[in-house]
Amino acid sequence: MTRKRCGLCTVSPQLKLFSLLFISAFSCVFAACSAEVKSDRFIIASANLDGSDYKIILKDATHNMTHPRVSPDGKRLAFTKYFHKNFQGLCLEDDGYFDTEIVICDIDGANAKTIVPHKPGVMNANCSWLGNDRVYFIHFQPPQPTQIVTLDVGKKETKVLPTKKNLMPSDPHIVGTTFVYATIDPTNKNPNSIWTSMTDGSNVKQLTHPQFIQKVDGKFNLGDYDPRLSPNAKQVAFMRYFGKDDWRMFVIDRFDLDSKEKEVQTHLPGAWAVPDWTPDGKQLVAFRIDKNDLKASGIWIMNPDGSAASKIQLPPQYFIHNPNTYFDSVKNQARVIYGGKFNPGL
Repeated sequence: MTRKRCGLCTVSPQLKLFSLLFISAFSCVFAACSAEVKSDRFIIASANLDGSDYKIILKDATHNMTHPRVSPDGKRLAFTKYFHKNFQGLCLEDDGYFDTEIVICDIDGANAKTIVPHKPGVMNANCSWLGNDRVYFIHFQPPQPTQIVTLDVGKKETKVLPTKKNLMPSDPHIVGTTFVYATIDPTNKNPNSIWTSMTDGSNVKQLTHPQFIQKVDGKFNLGDYDPRLSPNAKQVAFMRYFGKDDWRMFVIDRFDLDSKEKEVQTHLPGAWAVPDWTPDGKQLVAFRIDKNDLKASGIWIMNPDGSAASKIQLPPQYFIHNPNTYFDSVKNQARVIYGGKFNPGL
C-alpha cells in the first residue's frame, strides 16, 4: 500500500506496477470489458500450492476485493472491499483505499458480513487476523493520523497499536506479539522502510535502511513495502521499489542486529512483488510480472534465497494481487489464496 506525498492514499504498489506494464497494451480491450456486466469480474480464489483443487470462493461484478487473509484455525476469511465508484460504475483498488470496508466470511465464502463499514473519505483496509476472533487493519480518517487498529469481532472493541511517531504506518503483519510494518515519511526526507516492535510498542527497531539519492518516483515513494513475518517470526520478507518497473524481493533476519537485507535471487526477468511465507516457513510465494512474457506472470513459489522457483498453475485472465498462504487442517494441505481482477489480455 502507498500514499501520495501529502499522505493521502492512492494506488497500491502492485497496481502501480500493473499500470506501468499492462495498461497501455490492454487499455482498449479492458475498457470494452469494463463496460459489460460480468458477475465474476472480481474474485477471491484459492488452490493447493501446485495449483490443484482451484476454487473461486467469492465473486463480485462491481466491487474489487483484495488482501484476503485466513484465520489461524482456517475457518474464516477477512478481506478489503471497495466502494468508490469510477465513471464505469466499478469500485477499484486502482482509485485508492478511501471508502473501503472490512468483511469476514466462512472459508467457503458463506455468511459474509461487514465488520467495519465503509464511509466516504475513510480508509479501512489491509486486514489480517490476530488469533481467531480479532483482526487488525489500517484505519485513516482525516485529519487524524493513519493508525493500525485491532478489533475484537465479537465484543466490537477496538484498540490502536503503537507505531513509530512522525512516520505513517502501512502494510502491518503480526505473528504472536511480534509486529512489523512499513513506514512512509511524510516529509519525504527518507525512503520507505520496515520497522518492528512488540504489539505493546516495546522493542522498537528499524529493520531496513534502503539508500536512495532520489526518494520519490513521481508521486510514488521508493523503498520498502509489504513486510511479512515468517511463521516463527524470525525472518521478514518484503519488496523494495527501485523506480520505474524495478521491484525486487528481500529477506532480513529480525533477530540479527548486524544482518543486512538479502535479495531473493530468482535469476528470472520481470518484477517481483508481495512475497509471503508458506505455512511451514520453508518457502516463499510471490507475484511476478514479466512484460516480455505474459504467460510467465502470476504466482510463483521458491526457496527463500530464490532458488527452485516455479510457477503455480492457475487459471489465466485474472490480474492477481496479494497472494497469501494458509494451512487447510481438514485436508492437511497448504494452500494459496488471492484476489483477482478480470483482464482478458492475460
